[in-house]
Amino acid sequence: TLVLRECEHFNARLALDALIHYPHLEVFEARRIVVGDLWSSPQSWACRGLRRLQVTFESDTHDREADTMLFEQLSILTRLEEVVVGRGDLSPAGATAGQLFPRWRLDSGLSFLSNLRRLRYLDVTGTDQGLRLEDVWWMVDNWPSLEKIVGNFATDPRVNEELKGLARQRGVWVV
Repeated sequence: TLVLRECEHFNARLALDALIHYPHLEVFEARRIVVGDLWSSPQSWACRGLRRLQVTFESDTHDREADTMLFEQLSILTRLEEVVVGRGDLSPAGATAGQLFPRWRLDSGLSFLSNLRRLRYLDVTGTDQGLRLEDVWWMVDNWPSLEKIVGNFATDPRVNEELKGLARQRGVWVV
């Protein structure tokens, strides 16, 4: 277990190093990882037994290739049960101007995560997801353990409620 969300000196580079080099991690919580660090350290993450991941991923611009690279990394973490990638609990001091990623969409590589069969909880609070019907269908069909999603699915309130309603119909609690 490594919980360093409030440690200002534990930077993005150190966070990635922990994921790459600590195979016995089960819980990992850090402040943020930026896309540039992902590109500079493309090696596979060693923490195959990770059950909980809580970290904000940031980029200067939205980059589908970065989404795909991150999904490829997450796909090997088949024991993941909880993923918290939103900005919801960051204090103003921890917030930055970067865009949050990934976008949990099929056209961004979401299908790489089909083997996360244990995923119960996904928190994307404060991120601009822009999900579509097929993305939500895919999640509820491919993650049989999914119980709860926190965050907005779309910026349009009508579309957001429609998509959340679909997830609720399939037994997923949506906040």
